[in-house]
This record gives sequence, structure tokens and C-alpha cells, in this order.
Amino acid sequence: MRQQKFLFGLLLLSGLLIPGLAVPPEAAACAGYTITVGSDGSRPQELLTQIMAELIRQRTGTNIRLVRYKTEAELLAAAGRHDIDLLVATLGPAGSQLFKKQKLLALKPFGYQSSRVVPVFRVETLKKFPALRRLINRLAGKIDDDTLRRLIAELDDEQNVRVVAKKFLAEQKLVFGG
Repeated sequence: MRQQKFLFGLLLLSGLLIPGLAVPPEAAACAGYTITVGSDGSRPQELLTQIMAELIRQRTGTNIRLVRYKTEAELLAAAGRHDIDLLVATLGPAGSQLFKKQKLLALKPFGYQSSRVVPVFRVETLKKFPALRRLINRLAGKIDDDTLRRLIAELDDEQNVRVVAKKFLAEQKLVFGG
């Protein structure tokens, strides 16, 4: 029995048992730390930040602190002050220049609103935890307009944002359960 548990553990860690769900070794480096994720409080932002937060929490063991701002301008100002590590932003024509100036890095788009909505990390956070970039990029292209509308409709049915986020991640086979 002991040998079976050991073998099961090895298979799970290597990804042979359930491909795509094994935690990359460098992701373990995030465990015990706190990542601050900011939102402008809108329903789409709240949902997307919760999806990212749950993915990080479940796949790395990292503590997540969610902070809600009243407007996108306040959110971007907080990012510029380095009060948050991760946020969701809509890329405008000057977006990438602003991000570069504030030492922020836009990752691959989620896939909705003409692919202009992207997760944005502080460069310093990604240097400290490089596995987070690859982990969050697994969401790229998975949340199109129809998917976002469906998820928001689930929120409208009085479901908790965290519950909807966990269910979505499980459907995408990015985490266990839902």
C-alpha cells in the first residue's frame, strides 16, 4: 500500500496521471507568499480576477489578496504605485507604453472584446515567480464573449463569484473539482 501511494505521488507530480494538472516545480516557489490581485469592481473584472486568483491559489498554494477599486483609473494608479501584483486591463492604443513605463507586463489576451482584455503583471512579480506567467497564460483564448456572458449569467443567478470561477476552471481542466 505504501509503495502504491508513492507511485501514485510520482505519477501525479510528473503529470503522467492527469496531464496538464501537475504543478510545475518552480510553481512550488510561490507557496507561502501573497499575491495581490486588483479589480475595478465591474462584473467582468471581478469574475476574471477571481478566475486568475483561483487558478494561482489552487495550482501553486499561493495566498491571494483581492482588492477592489472603484474605477479602472484607480486600479491602474494602484498598479503604478506597485500596490498590486496582477490585474485585468483593456489594452488601448497607448496601453503597452503605459505598462512599460509602470514596469507592468501584459500577457496573452483572454479572448473576448477583440482580444484586448489581458492579464497584467508587475514585472518584479514575474521575476520573483516566473511560473505564474505560464500558469496565467493557460487562460489565453479560453474566455470569449459568449463564455463571459454565460459566466456572468451564472453570477446573475445569485451564484458566488468564487464558485463560478472554480466551476469554469474545472470545466477547462485547469484545476480539480468545481
